[in-house]
Amino acid sequence: MPHFAIIAPPSPRITYVLDWIFKERLQSSYELLHPNDDRTGFDIVISYGTPVENTLFIPSVGLLQSTGIYQHALREGVWENVPVLYAAEGDIPFDLFSAVFFLITRYEEYYSKEQDAHERYLPSESILFKMDCLQRPLVDEWLWAFNKYLEKKFSCSIQTKPYSCLPSYDIDLVYKYKRKTVFVLIVKLIQSLYKANFKESKQLILFLLFIETDPYDSFSFIKKLHQKIQLKPLYFLLCALEKTAYDRNVHPHKKWMKKLMSILLEIGNVGLHPSYFSYNNKVLLSNEKGALENVLEKEIPLSRQHFIRLRLPQTYRILESLSITDDFSMGYASELGFRAGTGRSFLWYDLEKERCSELRVHPFCFMDATAHYYKNLTAEQAFTELETMNAILKKTNSKLMLVMHNYALGNDQEWEAWQKAYEHFLLSQYPTF
Repeated sequence: MPHFAIIAPPSPRITYVLDWIFKERLQSSYELLHPNDDRTGFDIVISYGTPVENTLFIPSVGLLQSTGIYQHALREGVWENVPVLYAAEGDIPFDLFSAVFFLITRYEEYYSKEQDAHERYLPSESILFKMDCLQRPLVDEWLWAFNKYLEKKFSCSIQTKPYSCLPSYDIDLVYKYKRKTVFVLIVKLIQSLYKANFKESKQLILFLLFIETDPYDSFSFIKKLHQKIQLKPLYFLLCALEKTAYDRNVHPHKKWMKKLMSILLEIGNVGLHPSYFSYNNKVLLSNEKGALENVLEKEIPLSRQHFIRLRLPQTYRILESLSITDDFSMGYASELGFRAGTGRSFLWYDLEKERCSELRVHPFCFMDATAHYYKNLTAEQAFTELETMNAILKKTNSKLMLVMHNYALGNDQEWEAWQKAYEHFLLSQYPTF
């Protein structure tokens, strides 16, 4: 692996982004040199901001030497047939380091005031959406092209981490009918008949006659599927302690729910799915985390926000203060694609405090509920779009994070064909099994 030198004025921002690009993504070492530093002996020397003779020059727009958050122009361009940000003259014709920093820190989310009905950042406000590149992991494409450029120009070999795929499951609603009394189910049947919802009526009758299992009960299917590919999935459990219009989970202290949680912990890794109102409420989130940890008798450091209700920097500061080490909320509820421009994880950088945190952010690009409810896609259409995104992730040695729900993978009429489409896709990622 080559040893890099980067000639640039030091700053917390540049250290953060260089650590991620060179140490994590390119699996290489580097040293940051002050412009007056005359040390030698490096395999590749990059001058950043000011060109230096016999170095690879990358231009700078000044973002990594500045502090504070301000809305500014993002000059677009193209390099290696890939759209870029902060286009400028240089051996690499754009400020690669600032472009990566802008996207993975979610810089634009700090100054955007537009929100949807759930007080979430609007995907349509993002630069990737405006560039029609939301479904392209541009950061991964830039770093892949940068890698290949370096290998060709300096006749070196840079080995990056291989592509990987990790499925995860949000458990919001465990069952549709199971664990409800016969009286409640009969009432539901009468209501469905009255509303002429005959699909629902048929499902209920088949369940009451023990012909079909609960429509949302896909846990056996998920378990067998992961046994086939010999992979432990992630399960995120909604543990709201009080029911709300958005939190309709079973109370975590219910005896049978405790048992299910323990089973999921045996066959996978378990994380917290903080409730709808917890995204800016430390006490609420702490209580839910405590409830899950008490049931499982285990510290839970993984989390994904319910409804992807994430506000920067408040939500991440709360998670960090509660010893959450890994968050899996970096994606959109209403759009498929790459919120931070990458499929790879990164440490969260608190822009207001200008510091790199210990909280690792794991992006996702595909969620079943997004495809079904927001985009109105059939299972076939949804997985066709996923295949397109996944092809780029494979090419760039990135990572695919999938977000699925147990209710989408059962036999519910609303989710017809999703189970088979998902099984086919997941097995195709592990062809040796």
